[in-house]
Amino acid sequence: MTSRFKANPQRVYAGSVGIWGTLVCCHAAWYIHAALSTPLGTDVYADSWQFQAMAFALFKLPYWLMFIVTVLLAEFFVFGRKAKQA
Repeated sequence: MTSRFKANPQRVYAGSVGIWGTLVCCHAAWYIHAALSTPLGTDVYADSWQFQAMAFALFKLPYWLMFIVTVLLAEFFVFGRKAKQA
């Protein structure tokens, strides 16, 4: 099974990035929905989805980026190495 992935590791990378993108979008939607579901506060700007999306990008997205870089590096070391030709 591993040899099939080693033959075409780009499919593994693309699948990982696709799953990661889906998870980030779901987390962002949940984050924005949770923030906007609370009672309105005195800060009108904080009650907009654009502000909440920017807050997600500043506070949550860096962790997601570190996660995908770590996953892709691990996949590269597992699937991306070609056997040396003798």
